[in-house]
Amino acid sequence: MMRSIHYIIITLLIALATPTFGLIGGFAVDVNVFRGPDEASLVEVVWSINRGSLAFERFEESWADTVLLDIGIFDGAEVTDSATLMRIIEIPRGEMVTRDYLLFDKWTTTLEEGQYRLVFTAVDVGDGDTVESEIDFTVRPFDKGLWLSDIALASEVSMNPEGGIFNVGELKMLPNPAGAFGISFPTMFVYFEATGAPEGDTLDVSFSILKPGGEPVKQFDKLKVAVSGETTPILNGFGVIGYPEGAYLIRADVEARKAPLQAVAEKGFTVSKGRVRPEAAVAGIDTTNLDREYNYVAYLLNTNEKRIYERLPAESRVEFLSRWWDERNPNPRTPQNEFRQEVVSRWHYADEAFAESGSGGGWQTDRGRVFITHGPPDNIERSEFAMQSNPWEQWQYFALEGGVFFVFADERGIGRYRLVHSTAQGEVFDPSWFQKLMDPHGTSRDPDNR
Repeated sequence: MMRSIHYIIITLLIALATPTFGLIGGFAVDVNVFRGPDEASLVEVVWSINRGSLAFERFEESWADTVLLDIGIFDGAEVTDSATLMRIIEIPRGEMVTRDYLLFDKWTTTLEEGQYRLVFTAVDVGDGDTVESEIDFTVRPFDKGLWLSDIALASEVSMNPEGGIFNVGELKMLPNPAGAFGISFPTMFVYFEATGAPEGDTLDVSFSILKPGGEPVKQFDKLKVAVSGETTPILNGFGVIGYPEGAYLIRADVEARKAPLQAVAEKGFTVSKGRVRPEAAVAGIDTTNLDREYNYVAYLLNTNEKRIYERLPAESRVEFLSRWWDERNPNPRTPQNEFRQEVVSRWHYADEAFAESGSGGGWQTDRGRVFITHGPPDNIERSEFAMQSNPWEQWQYFALEGGVFFVFADERGIGRYRLVHSTAQGEVFDPSWFQKLMDPHGTSRDPDNR
């Protein structure tokens, strides 16, 4: 049995779209098995924790908290491997302590073939909160023919020549241990490795998305991958925000062209578009919450309705908003107003998902306005990791006005996105938006000129 103790300061962060609070929120663990050196199996354990749910304390010029992680791998009742990790999380002075980020980390070991159980426990030293996860997994024998590793899911892929724990070659793959994708993570990247195919052969990789029961949802064109060594890495990305909310499988069917070799790998994932806080949607309207109630509909009222509302006293404003919602109730026979539920859910999601420093709340940003007004986009395209421009993302709505898109850009590279171009009526129209973001050498690819 091996046991190790490690100390490190976590610095890898990514903003959350749907913040979670309470007992170490945002906690997720995943296990993936790859072929390691000398015919060994390399087991990678990746996890995430929401920084905003930790109990920070002031420490000199920063805030700090410590998380203890206990990892145990069991073969039946026997402990095969284990580790105790101490992670110290520091927040620089001036940064919000409760701002929600995901912290990512990874631990690796080697195992022989067999059936195992991972028991993973995280303890917030600041307040004693504890969370635990158990995962059963299999280390498969290496087939004489084509052998595929597990599929690892990632939310982002970027160039990182400096290297790091999440690097594969010069690419950094930010893991998604929860397998959860949505507005913040609209693209699902899948990575796995193939061994056993002869060098010089070509692998045909057919990706498909299935429902949990195996019903086909989407079949993609074949990906052709050249075999140039003992291990062939396979990476692909899929936009999944357009799929209905729910659970899915990503399946990879791999076949060698020259050698009679075939293999299959599958992985589960979910799509969520941010329906949150239903209790806010059923709360009554009164004079104590008028400001919030008005904010819910601020983007939906026309100019005349806003003018009338501003002239009314508080009691009449309550009646005005109640009547406004009633007139748009799609089914008055049900106890709840489904339209109100949808709009309020959008508002709360936008307020949390698109919050930016100095914005006063995510609902007041350009992305928040579009999300509240039109709902989740059917597709999101983001600037590619190889681009040299500032970040941007393009939201597509296929049924709105016959098909429109909105482009939001972080023009100064400080995390504040502004609407810079749209084909929707009444929105800013600037076909030269991309040129304004290009790097000085003009090496970026214009998404509108493919």
